[in-house]
Amino acid sequence: MQINVAKYYPERFVKAGHLSGPTRATIEDVFEDELTNSDGKTEEKAIIRFAEPVCKHGPTELVLNKGRLQALIEAIGTGETGEWIGKTITMVPDKVQAFGRIVDTVIVKPVLPSQGTLTDEDDIQF
Repeated sequence: MQINVAKYYPERFVKAGHLSGPTRATIEDVFEDELTNSDGKTEEKAIIRFAEPVCKHGPTELVLNKGRLQALIEAIGTGETGEWIGKTITMVPDKVQAFGRIVDTVIVKPVLPSQGTLTDEDDIQF
């Protein structure tokens, strides 16, 4: 018999492997925390916390690297993180070239209206 130990010790941060496809989540909080990178150095990083887990027994936080941070600012229309609270985003597992190799990553996108055709005059609400 095998036991899924992840349900007892869930990971803190969303990773590409947690997502089976596009996954929606609502931003509950944005804060900074000191994290230790793979070189053993600590860095202050921006983190978003979601109102719900993104997968069964899964994490509720996502570290904002430069690409994710820029995508959120562009999607939401402001770098004022207080304005991000309550907004819904979509996370998509993907692959990118980084550190001299292809690595798994999480791409963030805004949730767009699901019906109708968008025009330049449409006011997109998140």
